Amino acid sequence: ARAIADSANVITIEPAQLITRMMVQAARRGGLISVYDELLSFDGVEIYFYQDTSIVGRRYEDLILSFGPVSPIGIQTIEGAARLNPLDNPEIRAGDQLIVIAEDDSLITPSEFVPSQTNELVLGAPNIQPSVAEKVVIIGWHSWSHLFLEELDDFMGEGSVVSVFYDAKLSVVPEVATNHRYDNVKVDFTGIDTCSFKELSGIDLEGVSNVILFSYRDSLSPTIADNKSLLTLAHLRSLIKSIGSEIKVTSELQLSENRLLAIGSTKDDFIASENFVSKVLVQLSENPKLKPVLDELLTSEGSEIHLRSSQSYLGGIEELQFSNIVKAGRERGETVIGVLYDDNSDAGYAVEMAIPKTANVRLSVNDWVIVIAED
Repeated sequence: ARAIADSANVITIEPAQLITRMMVQAARRGGLISVYDELLSFDGVEIYFYQDTSIVGRRYEDLILSFGPVSPIGIQTIEGAARLNPLDNPEIRAGDQLIVIAEDDSLITPSEFVPSQTNELVLGAPNIQPSVAEKVVIIGWHSWSHLFLEELDDFMGEGSVVSVFYDAKLSVVPEVATNHRYDNVKVDFTGIDTCSFKELSGIDLEGVSNVILFSYRDSLSPTIADNKSLLTLAHLRSLIKSIGSEIKVTSELQLSENRLLAIGSTKDDFIASENFVSKVLVQLSENPKLKPVLDELLTSEGSEIHLRSSQSYLGGIEELQFSNIVKAGRERGETVIGVLYDDNSDAGYAVEMAIPKTANVRLSVNDWVIVIAED
């Protein structure tokens, strides 16, 4: 199934795909959700499609340094295919469009190549850590949950374990998941009362990186299902706090108005709701051409948004012209689109994208470079 399906005049949304994919993104790495939220809201930057005769005949790697406060991320071909982070450095043809991130379309004006400053940046292979085996706990289950497992399997290291705890009175036996053969994860299922603090206390959280909380949307009304989820979430946070562990919690709520009741105790906690689906719908109503771009960004196929440690890009350099960081990304087969500031507190992340190429960027060891890449 596809997240977004279209015909000649209609674009439809499959909430199951969108919500589960966003929950996978939240589980991948803390901070990614802040990046997606910035892209999908209309408060900051947006994705635009730019077409002009001045860019015809120029190559992608030239153009990524030829815009000021604009970040090219790929090409929409005349045939309608979205090519994000194209590694073959294609030439723009008549009819192709450049896919860019900018605060406003009035800022999308190409210029001549922007020279980078001389600096001590040593370009080399990206410091990408291989996927390692993880332990993930899922609490609750419904008919969409197997989609989450299928997407999560693509991102996790071989030998990972996913333990599912679900209330058999509220969920059907998840045969579709138990019969599925996963490449990297082993999945086990246990029936418990997921609202019972005593039974939740019996879950071994040692070494767990993520806890995923699914709503009982198949058997309960949205209000009752959310009430149960909020109770389970309160128990979980109490248990995690008692063991002094840093575990990301990703929760699903059906009613957007309940999100305020479930605001995370840490900045990496994420609440998935229909609010995200609404954001995508609004974006697509403004620009239906976003469909293939969002499809690729939100799945494991093709290029996705990744966070690279600032040290892997800058080494011991603390301040650098942004154009040099962009250039370093291309040397590594990545498209740099911004930075994520992390002050190592619970205050939240600060996302900055569409950075002028001549601006100096200062990064600490806790900060991240935001890139679009395949791995």
